[in-house]
Amino acid sequence: MPRLGDCVLKGASGTAYSMKVYAGSTRFNDFIPGVFVIAKMKGDDVRALYLGESDNVDPALSKHPRRADFESAGFDRILFLRNADKSTREAVVSDLTTALKPELAD
Repeated sequence: MPRLGDCVLKGASGTAYSMKVYAGSTRFNDFIPGVFVIAKMKGDDVRALYLGESDNVDPALSKHPRRADFESAGFDRILFLRNADKSTREAVVSDLTTALKPELAD
């Protein structure tokens, strides 16, 4: 899973989250927990489509019930922040969702 780069996203709280950037077609190794952002990117400009978290990000992304929506919206990047603690992941998703207002929010 080759990384394309890094970017920093700021939450509504002002906290900066350093995310690793991957191609939208990336498959992750099993049992990697973290926060993910389904996005479209042009240079450093990030257009968040959807945010989520999972104990095992690969199946969460590849079998996501809204995968067809992501593809229709033309996503091309997955931004990822590895974190094993579920309550921390949920707090990060909430903070980023408030700030980024993803287009395909639940």
